[in-house]
Amino acid sequence: MTHTQMAPSRETLGSTIDSLEVGAPTHHDRLTVWPLTANPPGAAQQPGYIPLSEALEKGSAEVEEVSEGGSVPNILIRNHAPQAVLVLFGEEIRGAKQNRVANATFLIPPRDSVVIDVSCVEAGRWSRRRSYTPGTAKFDELGSIVSHSLRHKMSHSVRRALEAKRGYRADQGEVWNEVGLRLSGSGTRSPTASYSDHQRTRSPRLKQIRDEIHPTVGQVGLLAAIDGQVVGLDVIGRPDVFLRYFERLLDAYAIDALDRPQGEAATTARVADPHAFLASLRGASARPEASIGLGEDLRLTSASIEGCALVTDEVVHLTAGPADLAERGG
Repeated sequence: MTHTQMAPSRETLGSTIDSLEVGAPTHHDRLTVWPLTANPPGAAQQPGYIPLSEALEKGSAEVEEVSEGGSVPNILIRNHAPQAVLVLFGEEIRGAKQNRVANATFLIPPRDSVVIDVSCVEAGRWSRRRSYTPGTAKFDELGSIVSHSLRHKMSHSVRRALEAKRGYRADQGEVWNEVGLRLSGSGTRSPTASYSDHQRTRSPRLKQIRDEIHPTVGQVGLLAAIDGQVVGLDVIGRPDVFLRYFERLLDAYAIDALDRPQGEAATTARVADPHAFLASLRGASARPEASIGLGEDLRLTSASIEGCALVTDEVVHLTAGPADLAERGG
């Protein structure tokens, strides 16, 4: 089922960007992270949506292959909850016949079932795990949010697919290539060429970064730089929901800082300017598309910016980065 949303989404997005306030940065080696809060803060109300992780914990959502045979670029989400369920762009869903990641942010309507577009991040497996029991939810866990640079490249290819009327399809070959580069770069042995195996090799160092960078009161987003270059931001409109995603979003930037070759370091004189990045983001054009599920998807582009957002009567999720990063990778 496709749902449309008539709210003036571009104006809502612009107002949200204008409301963002940049907090004091925290540094860890090559990574710098600024917390983003909203002024005025969002209304203190019960969330109109819950994260997929919470829905799975409560047993109010199931994630399955679209059929017994499955289909690489699609999965089915059944929402039994009275609230919408948020599936975040790049969120890894593990199990079934192979691990996948969401190609965009989707809001699954209450008590509804929706087929969403995904990409495979485990090229060497197309079979169910031994723990599979027919008739049960076939994906058994959520994993990381994949690296920001991979999501940024996916956003670029999804935009091209939408322009060609091919739906929310990412370049699967590009995704597999990126996962392969990460595995080889870290020397990770992975029998199924799985992004999750690479994530595990980075876990000790990612934990060190999480131990130093913490969310602030009322935080709705983060903006990150590596080697003095702003690489992107993520904003989730509701602080309580953002908090549920904070560590995984931080990991998505931290793993890029860990994986980026030392030879790509910027000059020490280069200092990131988060306010300039937000100003450029505010000036980007926003091309609307009907989302899969609730809300409107906006594809953001300019000479210097590329990104995407899901908007209802509020900004559900916004992510963006430099345009050249989307074209060349992290």
